[in-house]
Amino acid sequence: ATISQFYMVTLTDGCTSPPVIDSVWVQVGGYPAIQVSVNKYDTICQGEQFFITAQGDGGIGQYTYEWDQGLGFGQNQSDMPSSPTTYSVTVTDECFTLPGYADIQLEFGDYDGYSLWVDTNKNCDPATFAFAWDTVNASFEYFIDYGKGFRGGLGLDTTRKEFKKDGCHDITAKLITKYGCISTKSYPCFIEVIPSPTASFDFNSHKPNVIDHYVDFWDRSIGASSWTWYSNDIFLNDNEKFSAPFPESETFNIKIVVANDFGCVDSTDTDLTVREVTTYFYPSAFTPNGDGNNDVFKIVGKGVRSDDYNLIIYDRWGGIVFNGKSRDQGWNGKELNTGKELPVGSYNYYYSLKLHTGRKYSNRGSVTLLR
Repeated sequence: ATISQFYMVTLTDGCTSPPVIDSVWVQVGGYPAIQVSVNKYDTICQGEQFFITAQGDGGIGQYTYEWDQGLGFGQNQSDMPSSPTTYSVTVTDECFTLPGYADIQLEFGDYDGYSLWVDTNKNCDPATFAFAWDTVNASFEYFIDYGKGFRGGLGLDTTRKEFKKDGCHDITAKLITKYGCISTKSYPCFIEVIPSPTASFDFNSHKPNVIDHYVDFWDRSIGASSWTWYSNDIFLNDNEKFSAPFPESETFNIKIVVANDFGCVDSTDTDLTVREVTTYFYPSAFTPNGDGNNDVFKIVGKGVRSDDYNLIIYDRWGGIVFNGKSRDQGWNGKELNTGKELPVGSYNYYYSLKLHTGRKYSNRGSVTLLR
C-alpha cells in the first residue's frame, strides 16, 4: 500500500452460508515527526562520569536511540570525557517516521586561572604576611592551607596571617567553583620567616653621679650584627661597646636598636639616672701674683647653692678684708678685693653655705697668702 485507506475483506465458503464482511484501516506514514527532548547544556568537573539521556516524542512511540562519540544505542548512556564535548543523538521508530535529532553540549566547570598573591615572600619574625587572590569571582569559594588545614570564607578580602616559626612555609590554595569543581595549587616555600635578633644591653655603673659620670655600655643581644645607641632619642654611639660621659644630674633614657644581616631589628631601653652629689673644697694657700694659677681663694665644688652663701676673710687683728656673698666670687688678696695688696701671711676665714639638699654648713679656718 502506498496510501492510507480502509480495506474490505469478505469471507465465504463453498456452501450457501452467508458471507462475513469486515474492514481494516491501514495507515501508511502520516505519524507526527519524532521530537527529542534533552538537556542541551550541561557541566561536569573534569574526571567525573557524565550521565546522559534523551526522550523521544511523536512517531509510533517505540524508539531507537543512536548516539555518536562511540556510545552506541540506548536511551541512557554514560561517558568520562577528557575534554569539553558535544554529543548527538538520533531517534527513529519502525514506521519510517521522520527521525528526531538533538545535541548536548558538555562543558567542564573547572577553573585554574587563578594565583595566590602575597605582599612579601620574606619577613622578620614574628612575621605577618598579607595574602590575596589575583582574580576574584563572587560565585567561587576560596581556601588557604597555611600548614594546619584549609581555612575557608576567603577571597573577597586580603587575609593577614602571623607566623612565628622561623624558616620556609609551604602554602596550598584551593578553589571551588559554583559547579563544585575543586582546584588546588601548591606553593612550596611560598614565604620565609627570618629570625630576628633579641636586643639586650648592660652598663657598669647603675648609680652614676655628676662626679663619677663616665658609664661603660656593652651589648648583650642575641643574633645582632649592628648596634645603634640613643640617649633621650639622640644618637649616642654605633659600637658594640663604648664609654660615654653623663655630667649632668638627670634621668637619661638609654635605647639600643640592633639589626642582623637580614635587616631584622629589635630594640630595648632603660632609664639611667645620674645623681647629684655634694663635694666642695678650698685651698690651704693661694698665690695672687697674676700668673693665672691659684690667684683666688674661694670655695669650689658640686652641690653648693648660689643663695645663702657667705665667705668672710679676717686679718690677724680681726678686721674684715673680704666679705663674699656669691659662690662664684673669691678673694684676690686685696683689701675688700679692690684696695691695696695685703701682705703675705696667714688669714682666718669663716664660711656658711647651703647644699642642694637644703642642708647648711659652716666652718672656720685659715689660709696662707703667698706671693
